Amino acid sequence: MNNYLFSNVQSKVRVIQRYHQILSTIIKYGFGDWLKGIRAGFYFKLKKKFFRKKIPAHIEKISYQQRIRMICEELGSTFVKFGQSLSMHPEIIPVELAKELEKLQDDVKPLPFSEMEAVIKKELNSSISENFSEFNRIQIASASIAQVYLAKTIDGKKVAVKIQRPNIRDTIKTDINILYNLASLFNRYINNFVDLEKIVKEFEKTIYKELDFKRESRNMEIFRQNFKDCANIYIPEVYWHLSTDKILVMEHIEGIKVSNIERLKEADLDTKEIAINGADMILKQIFDFGFFHADLHSGNIFVMPDNIIALVDFGMMGRIDEQTMSLLGNLIIGITNRDIDYIIKTLSQILSFDESMNIKAFRLDVLDFMDQYLGISLKRIEVGKLIDESLNIARHYKLKFPAELSYLGRTLGMAEAIGTRLYPEFNFIEQIKPYIRHLIYKKISIKKRLWHTSLLLEDTGDLLKKLPTNLEHIIDKTEKGKLKLLLEHQELPRFILDLDKASNRLSFSLIIAAIIVGSSLIMQIHSPPYILNFPAIGIIGYLLSTILGIWLVIAIMRSGKL
Repeated sequence: MNNYLFSNVQSKVRVIQRYHQILSTIIKYGFGDWLKGIRAGFYFKLKKKFFRKKIPAHIEKISYQQRIRMICEELGSTFVKFGQSLSMHPEIIPVELAKELEKLQDDVKPLPFSEMEAVIKKELNSSISENFSEFNRIQIASASIAQVYLAKTIDGKKVAVKIQRPNIRDTIKTDINILYNLASLFNRYINNFVDLEKIVKEFEKTIYKELDFKRESRNMEIFRQNFKDCANIYIPEVYWHLSTDKILVMEHIEGIKVSNIERLKEADLDTKEIAINGADMILKQIFDFGFFHADLHSGNIFVMPDNIIALVDFGMMGRIDEQTMSLLGNLIIGITNRDIDYIIKTLSQILSFDESMNIKAFRLDVLDFMDQYLGISLKRIEVGKLIDESLNIARHYKLKFPAELSYLGRTLGMAEAIGTRLYPEFNFIEQIKPYIRHLIYKKISIKKRLWHTSLLLEDTGDLLKKLPTNLEHIIDKTEKGKLKLLLEHQELPRFILDLDKASNRLSFSLIIAAIIVGSSLIMQIHSPPYILNFPAIGIIGYLLSTILGIWLVIAIMRSGKL
């Protein structure tokens, strides 16, 4: 029991220390006014002097986008990942901020090998020497979630061993709870449009997936299967007998990072071919498999001899289901035919439209956007710029994108950027054309329509079979007076709760008023006993009403509805 209490106290102390570190860092980089705006001082019991810390002169000269990135870097693992997650939402945060957050590097100070060795022993229930013939104790990569080492299996195969940092799950859990609290205050006091709590929830879901190394191993197996017939794409093999939830052992890729153009040329590799094959690989993932690498930066792409492209780090994946792909096909058909009504209808099915949105103005802006690209040569169209302009419209009209489409847009933009860096004349639009053509063909093909018609007829047949029985059941209940209608109003419980609070406060106010009136009458009567020549009961009544009144004011202020 004592151990439990001690552990609980230690946990709470760590949370308080982490809160102080996070809030101090935010103030250090000049966002103290933002904390005041969300009333952090009130909610986190901070004194005014906490907000008066002097901002270093060199930080004041830096743009706010860079300062936000630096905050994430200084706060470590969870915040680096959260910043990267935010960068995938340029439809709700400024494009400049999204691009700055894309620069966040998941590269942190490594832990001593002894701590990582303990994880291996615990996970594999045996020593390193029992599982590996060689093991290099110096890491080749140190990220927020894991560290990577080179080793050789007992049968002599070169492998990369990815080991999860000890206690990282507890650290992330604490930070996510803090993020939820800050997001809740942000939504309450500053911004009603950007649902920061929803973004934190999406991030929580993503980061916990990344913590599951078995899931990452399965992702790699899916990719190996998808690209088994592609000679120019290579996915490393997973060594399942050595892999667990916290350890991933995979084939070591000996290649050159795609970002290292000089080394690629020195190795006599064809950067044009790499750019074209790389783009084709990404487009296959999206349009052919509907399952794509959602963290496709240059550090996760390697080039092997003979211009073979290899991928690593499969923790973050994106999916595009058949329905979304079909809607994207509709959107392309609408753009091709310049059918604005069809485009708006399709967009309303893909995005979340606000009820107060000015549809007429939105139509005009979409038409203006399309006119900018009408008749322009495909070689002059930049996918990255096209996506940025689309997101500007989305942000202006407060359109909310599904997470998968945000991942998709970022992946396409990254593919174009990497391709252009490898081969300046690279044209991504030309690469996309065959896939778009195929998508439209699938959409309008007779075979596809017949298939959907057969499914519709089958569903209709099932419905007609059940209809007589269901009707008989309804009629029978109606005749017996047992038919019930259940109506549920989603906001009604909250309304009742608010109404209950309001009525309680009103009752409380009336009680205070009654005490004040009663005390005033007693003061006039001069009834004993006395305190300082005043009726004691009257004085006690005044004191009690004052205490209750202060209590009521504090409760109202804490609710944020003064």
